[in-house]
Amino acid sequence: IILVMANLQQILPFTPLQSISFHRVPPSDTPPSRLHSSPPDPPPKRRRKKNKYASFSNAPADGEADPFEQLVASSSAASSRLGSPRGKAPSSNDGIEKTNVTFPDNRYINPYDPSTYGWIPLGYVSAAHGVHGFVKIQSDTDFGEERLCSPGYRGVKRPGRRTPRERMMMEGRKAGDKGVYIVRFEGCESRAEAEKMKGCEVFLRSEVDDIDLESGDDLDVSEWKVSTLVGLEVREGGRAVGIVAAVVLAADVHPSGLGSDMLEVTLAKEDGEVEVKTALVPLVKEIVPVVDVEGGFLEVTPPPGLLDLAVVKEEKVRIRGLLAPAAQEDNP
Repeated sequence: IILVMANLQQILPFTPLQSISFHRVPPSDTPPSRLHSSPPDPPPKRRRKKNKYASFSNAPADGEADPFEQLVASSSAASSRLGSPRGKAPSSNDGIEKTNVTFPDNRYINPYDPSTYGWIPLGYVSAAHGVHGFVKIQSDTDFGEERLCSPGYRGVKRPGRRTPRERMMMEGRKAGDKGVYIVRFEGCESRAEAEKMKGCEVFLRSEVDDIDLESGDDLDVSEWKVSTLVGLEVREGGRAVGIVAAVVLAADVHPSGLGSDMLEVTLAKEDGEVEVKTALVPLVKEIVPVVDVEGGFLEVTPPPGLLDLAVVKEEKVRIRGLLAPAAQEDNP
């Protein structure tokens, strides 16, 4: 092996390697990007494509305003000169405008009863009529011709909702002598759309009601407004026995309307009583001979035992969700 290596060394001469030395470069404060003396090359410019369809386009050239924006600006300027609110054009419903709603104190309203915060119930939609979007309304008011035959905004409350929404009633007329009215609302043009309104309740804002019930000029001697009777003090022989809490209409008791309206009287608590009792008193001349609205009371002469039929009024509780059980503390 030694002889072979010696022969190879003679045949193939090897060049000796040079010595390599390593030196530590001291740190520099100059960032790596600035070590080069020449500036970096600028980024290449993007080539702008030329629109070959520019001569056929209706788009405004550079510096010109868009025609639609010019139209909107001129319309806003015209609306501001006319003085319309929020830059909107005046209503086109023959001068009929929506009414500003003023809500009473929250302590005296029932969110499930619109009549407690300014709505007058007029009836409910019983069925569709014809193929042109008319509906039948079963009236609950004594002034149906004044409230359901003239165009204007009415409140429509769909089943399952709390508050009515204003909707324009275009026309209306009376149909028969059973309190049925045929009306048409704005946006209801077909029978299919009229069928969707079945079961809706119709209301009217008290601010736009033309019936003068406060002065009593439009009422007979034996007629009163329901809201006028509610809250009156009930007296028997000069002694206060309760307060009128509500009025139960005869139509609510029986569809035929037989009988008379009744007053729901909340009786005054006697000594030791905790529960609230209510009694129904028929609103007839023989039992309620005196109704003094200005004095704030009415006189009753009930037959013996009528007020003894009072029952405990149970308040309905609406459960919106289930609460987690309370943590039980270990008492020592």
